[in-house]
Amino acid sequence: VALAWDYAHRGYDGEALLELLDELVCRDDQSEMHAYKLQQAVFEEYAATREPLRRAHLVAAAKHAACIARLRPRTVYPRARALLDA
Repeated sequence: VALAWDYAHRGYDGEALLELLDELVCRDDQSEMHAYKLQQAVFEEYAATREPLRRAHLVAAAKHAACIARLRPRTVYPRARALLDA
């Protein structure tokens, strides 16, 4: 979360960070798409918010992704990724 705050505070590309976080959240097998839906809401809020306040949405997205990325086991994502890469 601190790294996300620093990233946003330095003015780096917020959408690039959100794309990376989306990739992490899409690996979640446990929440029946709730994690993905929450991440989508963060992106929509980020896009609709004035520039000075966007940092809060980036930090929230990073915190959410950090919680979701640790969930185990991951069975659906590896199989789906293999099919997409084939």
